[in-house]
Amino acid sequence: RQRLMCIRYSTLTDENVGRLVAASEFLCLQKGEAIIKEGIVNTGFYILRSGVLRAYVPDGEREATIWFAVPGEIVFSAWGYVEGSPSKITVSASCDCSLLYYTKERIESLLESSPELVAWERKALMRLLLSTDQSLADFSIPCATDRYEVLLRKMPELLQYVPLKEIAGFLGVTPQSLSRIRARIVK
Repeated sequence: RQRLMCIRYSTLTDENVGRLVAASEFLCLQKGEAIIKEGIVNTGFYILRSGVLRAYVPDGEREATIWFAVPGEIVFSAWGYVEGSPSKITVSASCDCSLLYYTKERIESLLESSPELVAWERKALMRLLLSTDQSLADFSIPCATDRYEVLLRKMPELLQYVPLKEIAGFLGVTPQSLSRIRARIVK
């Protein structure tokens, strides 16, 4: 049952979780290390076991964070996995992380072997789409303080594992502005 914790929203049988884990390679990333790099083709498929990953694009001298992934979520470059083209984002570890890694061929072969795994992947991708839409809606909230409070409700672990400058980049504010927002909330 412990293995189920690494696969978020999973309704897989223990047998298929075991197959999913057995078919993977275990990766450890140190804080700051990237698994997907802008401009590089990456066809890998990952399941985050521990830590927090963030996706970002360069924005002048800053890095604009566009999403965070927490344990149990799938991570991949849509450009590389779907189209075989270079990624437009970089995905790196906000803290030390562990992941399950699959080549595109390995995950597709595994999925072909089990209708339950196909259903799991479909549900995971649907949740990813829903999460993306929700993030876009949350980001449209005009007040940065409100965006910060929504983020904390959804992913409270970010404060424990993610540098504030990365959270500020996600919220579209400077680290100094985020410090002021946090000070106001504490009062």
